[in-house]
Amino acid sequence: MYLFNSLWHVLSVVLIFFIGLLIAYRISRKFYLKASFSIVLYLWHTLFCLVFVKFALTTSADATRYFNSNNLDFSSFKFGTRAVELLTSLLRFIDLSYLGCFLFFNIIGFVGLVSIAGSINTYTKNSNRQTKTLGLIFIFLPSMSFWSSAIGKDAISFMATGLALWASLNFKRRKLVMVIAIMAMLFVRPHIAAIMLIAISMSLLFDKKVGSKMKVGLFLISLICTSVMIPFALKYAGVNDTAGTEGLSNYITARQNSNLEGGSSVDIASMPLPMQMFTYLFRPLPFEARSITTLFASIDNILLLFILILGLKHIRRFKADGSNRAYIWTYSLTTLLILSLTTANLGIAMRQKWMFVPLLAYLFLSAIAQHKKHNK
Repeated sequence: MYLFNSLWHVLSVVLIFFIGLLIAYRISRKFYLKASFSIVLYLWHTLFCLVFVKFALTTSADATRYFNSNNLDFSSFKFGTRAVELLTSLLRFIDLSYLGCFLFFNIIGFVGLVSIAGSINTYTKNSNRQTKTLGLIFIFLPSMSFWSSAIGKDAISFMATGLALWASLNFKRRKLVMVIAIMAMLFVRPHIAAIMLIAISMSLLFDKKVGSKMKVGLFLISLICTSVMIPFALKYAGVNDTAGTEGLSNYITARQNSNLEGGSSVDIASMPLPMQMFTYLFRPLPFEARSITTLFASIDNILLLFILILGLKHIRRFKADGSNRAYIWTYSLTTLLILSLTTANLGIAMRQKWMFVPLLAYLFLSAIAQHKKHNK
């Protein structure tokens, strides 16, 4: 695998990098961030993109498989893996190099990171130094930038997660952002897009500010969307829609016992549900690290655990702030439940948990920030 094979490869890499730099400068105001901070965030994210390139060149990473797919047969389009293969093939069609494709996906992942940074900054900017520092450390977690900077589904799903979080802080004014987030998630992970849609519908149904007629309309719309999206999502995930409860149970059991041959796997099938959820969120721990990636992930997990413990002390006393917290809670906990029930490999969990962890972190960081602000 060659990073550069022609003068165009070199020029296109430089061009994509500076396009990302320009995007970082221009969208900073959209997320109420300083342009200098947004640029630093982009450079940080790009650093981990380069680290991932080095990682992918020495391992059998999915990014390389996507890059080598090179198949522009649109008649075979499907959401998920095939969609990413088609997108990467389009980038290959204009002769982008391996590094050029990485930098393209790096920009997508960066949009997710900057939207998360803007969401967290909304609460921590007027808090004390300790809370600001905690929020800043979370934004610069290595794992979050590492997994969202590579060719593949994770960059797109991470962008969808960040945009959904940003939209949920002011849903009335950011409906279009939420639509974009759902469409982006649908492109790579339809079953998670279905959860997003259901979470929005449920949150609006229980919103006291929404009138009865609107609730009836929302209920009908959510019922229609659910009846369409759930079978589609289950089919995408590999569950036969005629299998019923037994088929779904068999699917969960099969998923729990899949991918157990790797060094980062752990048998979760025999664990009680709370331990499954803890394992998905906070493992590997430092003493379980067997590589540099799992070591960094374990350090990140310690910080996440600290935020959870500290946030739990204040979450019950949190006062309404205008954000759609019902959506954030519903989406986060539902996604955590489903993924923790169906994932055995910690390597997969380290990547996929960033589809909901930023929302959980926001919930707890905002509770900490509000408590500190009221106790100055």
